[in-house]
Amino acid sequence: MGKNSLGIKQFLKEDLTIACVYHEYQTNYKDDYTVSLCKEDNTNGVFDTSKYQWEVYKVDVNDKLGVINTWQKIWLDEENHKINRVYDFDFEQYKPNGEISIAVAIF
Repeated sequence: MGKNSLGIKQFLKEDLTIACVYHEYQTNYKDDYTVSLCKEDNTNGVFDTSKYQWEVYKVDVNDKLGVINTWQKIWLDEENHKINRVYDFDFEQYKPNGEISIAVAIF
């Protein structure tokens, strides 16, 4: 098991929300971007999401490929012009209760 997996398990035991943040998009999801793993922290900074509107997709946590399948739905929604993404940053949110959601910034 990798260091990230152990860290995530520890944070979830501490009842902290984990975020996987996608940012520094070169153009869109088909090009280069940066991924950062973050944890909820009540003492440092704020994860400010007020700059954008968000389309939030719930992940089927009973599906082993739930996160991947949800991203495929997002990409399909984008290709079908159901959403118009900003490509500043997006994030997956992993709650201590097991819920997972993906939030994409939209115009």
